[in-house]
Amino acid sequence: MERIPARCCCRRLRWTSFSAFPREPPPPLRTTMKTKNRGSARQARTLGLVHLGCPKNQVDSEEMLAVLAQDGWTLVGDPDDADVLVVNTCAFIDAAKEESLSAIRDAVRRKKRGRCQKVLVAGCLAQRYAGRLAEEMPDVDAIVGVGHTQELPEYLRATFRGERPVVSTPPPPEWQEIGARLMTTPPWTTYLRIGEGCDHTCSFCAIPSFRGGWRSRPAEKLLDEVRMLVDLGLKEAVLVGQDTTLYGRETRWEWNLARLVRELGKIEGLRWQRIMYAHPGRVDRSIVELFGEVPNLAAYIDLPFQHGDDRMLKRMRRAGSTAQYLRLVEELRERCPHIAIRSTFLLGFPGETEEEFENCLKFLEAARPDHAGAFVYSHEEGTPAFEMDSDVPRQVAEERRAALMETQRRISRERLRELEGREIEVLVEAQAGPGRMTGRSERDAPEVDGLVELSGSGIRPGEIVRAKVVETGDHDLKAVAAGCV
Repeated sequence: MERIPARCCCRRLRWTSFSAFPREPPPPLRTTMKTKNRGSARQARTLGLVHLGCPKNQVDSEEMLAVLAQDGWTLVGDPDDADVLVVNTCAFIDAAKEESLSAIRDAVRRKKRGRCQKVLVAGCLAQRYAGRLAEEMPDVDAIVGVGHTQELPEYLRATFRGERPVVSTPPPPEWQEIGARLMTTPPWTTYLRIGEGCDHTCSFCAIPSFRGGWRSRPAEKLLDEVRMLVDLGLKEAVLVGQDTTLYGRETRWEWNLARLVRELGKIEGLRWQRIMYAHPGRVDRSIVELFGEVPNLAAYIDLPFQHGDDRMLKRMRRAGSTAQYLRLVEELRERCPHIAIRSTFLLGFPGETEEEFENCLKFLEAARPDHAGAFVYSHEEGTPAFEMDSDVPRQVAEERRAALMETQRRISRERLRELEGREIEVLVEAQAGPGRMTGRSERDAPEVDGLVELSGSGIRPGEIVRAKVVETGDHDLKAVAAGCV
C-alpha cells in the first residue's frame, strides 16, 4: 500500500455536496475526562487538517473537512494559522505509525508555542491505539477513531468544555454516507472510494480489525457524485477501496465491480476511470473483459500480488497462486496489449527463505509489471503473523526490498522504452517552466507512478492532450504535445 506523506491538506479545497447532509445528533461521548480548558469554541474559528496515509484515508480527510466546514470552521492551509489541528493518521505498518506519531508530536508542539488551542487525533492510529495514545500523549485533546466523521464537531466542542473525548468503538456494519467532501485533489482528478473495510484474512494485515468488514457504497451515490464532479471539470476517477473486487458483495452480486465500471463508462465527459487495489486472486473474466469494451476505462490495473512464491502466499493467506497470477497477466495483455500493470510486494515475511525470495524475483521477471512498490514486513498486533516464528532480520529484509526495487526499475525502464516515438494521451497537471508542463499518461496513477514532462505551448492544467514520446527514463517520460483531444 502506497502512503501519501503528511501534509496540511487545506491549501487547495473544492466544495462538493452530493446528497442531503445528515442531521442526526451524534451519540454520547464514549469516554471523557476533565482537562484544563484553554480558549473557547466561540473564540477558536480556524482549523487545519494534517493528512497521512493512503488515498482511502484521503477521502476520510475530505469528508472530515466538509463536516467541519459546515459546522462553521474556517479552514486554513498553514498549520501556524490554525486554532485547532486535526491529525488524520495511518496505522498500516510501523513506518506509517511512526510518521503519524511524528505528525501528532509536531501538532502538540505548535499547540504549546503558537495559536493552536486544541489537537484532535483521528483515523486508523486513533482507532487502533486510542487507550495508549490517551495515556502516552496527555496534551492531545481528543482521540477519535474511524466511523465518527459526523460527530467530529461535537467532540471538538467537548474539548472546549474541558472534556477529553476518547472514542474507538467498532466501525458501523453498514455503509455510512457522509454526503459531502471538500476535495483536496485538483478538479480534474478524484479518488472515488467505492467501499470501506475488508473481508480478507491476510495473515500480515490488521486493517479488518480496525476498519471492519467490507461494505459497498451504493451505486447510485457513486454515479451521482461522478456526474456532479464531471460538471465541475472532472476528467479522471480513481476507484479505491481495500479490495475493489469486493464491490457489491452485500447485493448478492446484483452489483459488482464490472457493472459499476460499465455504468461509469456511460458518463459523458469522464475521460478516464482507473481500477486500483484489485485482489489478483479475485479478478475474473468479467473484469478482464472490461478492457477494450468500456471506452473510458484507463488501460491500467493495480494488482497487489504481495509475493511471487506459492509457499509464501499460503503463509500470507493470499488467495490464488503464482501460476494463476501469471495467467491473469497474460489474459490482460492479450485483451489490452498496452495495459499498464501496477503491483505491490511484501518482503521479509516471517520464515521467508532466500530461495523463496529468489522465486519472488523470478515471478517479477515473468510478470513484468510496469510499476511496483515494495514494503518490509512489520509485526502487527492481532494478526496471525504476529505469533509466527522465524523472523527475517531487518537488514536482510531491507536488502531484499532494495534488490526487488532495483529489478523493477530495470523492468520499468525496458517497458517505457517500448513507448518511444509513439503518441500517448497526457493529463496536464502543472507548470514546470517556460514552455514545459508536467502531467500523467493513462498508464500512471496519481501520487505513486511516473510523470510526463511535456513540451508545448497553449496547454493548460486539466487538459488532456496527445503527445509524442521523445525520451524515456526509469519511471518518467518526456513528450512533445501534439494538440488537445
